Amino acid sequence: MSFSEIVAVSKLPGLYQMHKHRADGLILKSLQDDKIFFAASRAHAFTPLDNITIYTTDEPIELLEVMHKMQDQKSKLELPSSKAEGEVLKKFFSSIIPNYDETRVYTSDIQKIVKWYSLLDSKNLIPAKEADSKGESVVEAKVENTSDMEEATEKKPKAKSTRKKKAE
Repeated sequence: MSFSEIVAVSKLPGLYQMHKHRADGLILKSLQDDKIFFAASRAHAFTPLDNITIYTTDEPIELLEVMHKMQDQKSKLELPSSKAEGEVLKKFFSSIIPNYDETRVYTSDIQKIVKWYSLLDSKNLIPAKEADSKGESVVEAKVENTSDMEEATEKKPKAKSTRKKKAE
């Protein structure tokens, strides 16, 4: 499973694998309990994890890069619980990303990232980093099926009424 197949769904906790797509939504598989269910695009918004970025004082960085930094610091820093106090979470996150924008990245965002990292790490779903010819790290993440997902999340136009208007 590639990182682009994992989605966050509005109004639902946790992460999900895009199992199949339909014109009116997605069939998802929960990463927590492996249950498969349908989520309608009229009721939910779907966000692939590879499209999520974190605000910094410089350029925003991708969620995958944040997770790689968390993996790199795993031996040095203890991962706090997602239910830890706000100050503990902020201190941890600032040690991972010192220049994160504290005005636009809320404690609830940090909680969610920590929770997602724990889940993905426990299932070995965080793609490995690779080095390019210059020795700089490059993230390998397959980008496939995103056009299918975009098509599935687009809303259909309303059908035109076929009723005849009453004569005035």
